[in-house]
Amino acid sequence: MYKNISEIYEESEIVKFLSQIGKTLAIIYVEERIAHRDIKPSNILIIDNNYYLSDFGCAENLFDSEGAKYNLVMGTLKWMSPELKEKKKIEAIDYFKSDIFSLGMVLLYMLTLSDISAVNSDEFSKNQKLRIMRNSCKYVSKEIILLVSKMLETNPDFRPDAPILIQAIGEIENKFQQK
Repeated sequence: MYKNISEIYEESEIVKFLSQIGKTLAIIYVEERIAHRDIKPSNILIIDNNYYLSDFGCAENLFDSEGAKYNLVMGTLKWMSPELKEKKKIEAIDYFKSDIFSLGMVLLYMLTLSDISAVNSDEFSKNQKLRIMRNSCKYVSKEIILLVSKMLETNPDFRPDAPILIQAIGEIENKFQQK
């Protein structure tokens, strides 16, 4: 899903990405109780100008507590949520909210087209994340920046859950269509 570094994602592409990947992630979690656990740009395919989530090799059916992967921390470090990086007690991890953090990292990359690995460090505050987005993303609505900011909350309790994510994406879609 990587673009040429000189190409900026238009706001319409960000909205489309949110609609296609964000909603898919929420739906597979709500309906199938599946967490992807390895969201990153290379696991997002672009086919005929549509976005598709791929590589479910780390995915976990959260109803299947007997799965061998259940007790393993999986994913790609650069895109991984803080709670997975810190290897918190596995039973306490909300894998959907961990996926939301990773999706927020992908969106931040799309918005800035720069190295964002420092964002996923303990030293990076919420205010620093917001400042990066505001400075780099002047062409994007404040609603998108606010949603990405919430997705990148260090504390998973403050990240959107599936219904809130779907609602926020719907509101962004409606506002964008009214432009």
